[in-house]
Amino acid sequence: LDTVKISESILYIGINSFSYCSKLRRILFSESSKLKLINERAFFHCISLETITLPQQLREILTSAFEGCIK
Repeated sequence: LDTVKISESILYIGINSFSYCSKLRRILFSESSKLKLINERAFFHCISLETITLPQQLREILTSAFEGCIK
């Protein structure tokens, strides 16, 4: 899993959704994304994550959502 494309209809990313996806490098959101929340540990320890552009509608990123993302 190298790239994740988040659909525009997704409102939140759940706890541990992509935790330990060690090969995940990019997270892409639709320009019309409705995302409001990135939950705890959603991308925990995604050690290869390099690129993410957060959507404008995003309102909250919870504890440890990107913990262990060393790049």
